[in-house]
Order: sequence, then structure tokens, then C-alpha cells
Amino acid sequence: MKVSRDIGEPIQLGVVKKEEQEEAKILDMQTVERYVKKINGREKILHNIWNIISREPAFQEEIEK
Repeated sequence: MKVSRDIGEPIQLGVVKKEEQEEAKILDMQTVERYVKKINGREKILHNIWNIISREPAFQEEIEK
């Protein structure tokens, strides 16, 4: 929870997950934090791969083909 400077009250945020055969449910913060860590980890890996590829223009061209 964070306090909004505009209204001065805590803002409650709920994350809803829905699988195909399940009912939608609000996820607890620990579950949300695990998802965020996974997403951030994948982004970091892709960023590092791109940095390596971008240093080798010939390799980059080959991958784009």
C-alpha cells in the first residue's frame, strides 16, 4: 500500500488472475512479487543477450535472417 499525494489515503491494488477453466481470483502480494521477479529476470536476460548481439553486427544480421 502506498499513500497517494493527491488524495492522502492509501491506495489498495488488487491483481486478478484468470485461467481458462478457473474463476478469476485476487492474488496475494507474495504471489504477485514472485511473478514480478520472474518477469524482471527474463527482461534482464534478454537485455544482456541483446547487448552481446549488438556488439557483433555480422552476428546480429544472421540472427535477423
